[in-house]
Amino acid sequence: MKRLLDKIHARLGDFWWYTLMIFIAARAADCLNVFVGLWIVPKYVPPSELGAVQPLANFASFLALPAAVFASTFRQELSNLAVNRQYGKMKTLMKSVFIAAAVFLFLAILVSHFVLPHFLERIRIAEGSLGMLIIVYSFINTIAPIFQNALQSLKKFRATTMLSLIGAPIRLIAMLVTMPLRPLSGYFVGQTSTPAFSIITSVIALRKELSVKAEPYWTRPAIRKFTKLFLVFGISSLAATCIELLGFNAPE
Repeated sequence: MKRLLDKIHARLGDFWWYTLMIFIAARAADCLNVFVGLWIVPKYVPPSELGAVQPLANFASFLALPAAVFASTFRQELSNLAVNRQYGKMKTLMKSVFIAAAVFLFLAILVSHFVLPHFLERIRIAEGSLGMLIIVYSFINTIAPIFQNALQSLKKFRATTMLSLIGAPIRLIAMLVTMPLRPLSGYFVGQTSTPAFSIITSVIALRKELSVKAEPYWTRPAIRKFTKLFLVFGISSLAATCIELLGFNAPE
């Protein structure tokens, strides 16, 4: 069997072989998601609590908005540095991503400390840890695509395929372990596990490129350029988030 797969791989080439693997993995993930939605979630989560998920997710998305804008601003630049093999600058920019995400997360948790208890009381949710968990999930889910873009730019097909193959089973296992203990919290633990695994795997896959010495990146022109981009993305993202929070739907 292995010999047959190796022959198919050699005939298709890396690009089409890994594209096929990713497609198969995505369809398998869809099947697992259907299984989660039709069986696991209804089994453990009462219908009355399911209605609280969307308001909490919207609340967390609003708090994660600065991190999301930051990610949108620098995702393409990180890909450009990877393509041009400017690994020293890429390392500096990746460090900036982690530092900014940590600062934004700290500020979000600080705000949530005062606001979240009243919010949970209004939507009648007793699990105090749930709100914080959703906020962490929002932040991790926001920065994970940055590292995935770097993998794609460097044509790390094997690592990208592994993320597609293993991500959904990891989410399923995390849910099966945690949801019997705390249904809603366990659900978001499962949702958090996949992007967290993606970040860790991406950093490991990029260890060779990131082993170089960091090079200066933040010059005055770069700061001016990305300040403008940050403002543009920030205004558009804020408008979209406000529309979503207010419950309006964009016209088709």
